Amino acid sequence: IAKLYGIEHCLFRKPKHLSGGQKQKVAMARALVKNSSLYLFDEPFSNVDPLARGEEERYLKKCLSEHGATTIYATHDFKEALNLADYIYILDQGKIVFKGTPEDILECSLDIAVSLRKASLDGKI
Repeated sequence: IAKLYGIEHCLFRKPKHLSGGQKQKVAMARALVKNSSLYLFDEPFSNVDPLARGEEERYLKKCLSEHGATTIYATHDFKEALNLADYIYILDQGKIVFKGTPEDILECSLDIAVSLRKASLDGKI
């Protein structure tokens, strides 16, 4: 997993000598190496370089799919949710205001869904 994740050089370094993105990758790899049937991720790409983010998302989705793992994934990044999710829940003030597939949210006329799509297109989220 370290080789696939491109963090082999991090294996023998102390955490204080790693960048935020490297720490994030190490944490993800550490979780994935356990080959669990359930994963919980909270903003797993928050410190990852935007240029590397797409590759990280593809690797994570492939790895979880191959393992048949269920994943609960919290993010504020609308595009990330669309890329990774099979099913999306949107919370507003702690209440579920939308649930459906990425395709459903792209066609939804709820104000919050429209706002998320617009903000995503404007590069605000």
